[in-house]
Amino acid sequence: MPHIVIEHSAVAQISDVISSVQKSLFDAAFSTGLFTKDAIKVRSIVYENYYLPEGQTFFIHVNNKILSGRTVEQKQMLSKAIAEALSAYAFVNTTISVEVSDLHSESYIKLQN
Repeated sequence: MPHIVIEHSAVAQISDVISSVQKSLFDAAFSTGLFTKDAIKVRSIVYENYYLPEGQTFFIHVNNKILSGRTVEQKQMLSKAIAEALSAYAFVNTTISVEVSDLHSESYIKLQN
């Protein structure tokens, strides 16, 4: 944990650097001291079709899915680290949002082959 899921609009300014963004968010999550490197997973989902209010052109939303048990302060630290890493890219006309979601640890299953 965490699973860092980047959702973003299909636009060149984001898509062209998504590999770099993924690495930056990986590093940001690790820098919090909350996770080991082997526990962090980052992936992205591109949205071709979406509707935003007038004046908002593009979006990036990051959901950090973590096992339950972290404090509010730890979750805020993770959100802030992710938001700061994203802000370094200075995306134009892009709304950025970050959230931390608890996974239900009693029902979460992970299989590795």
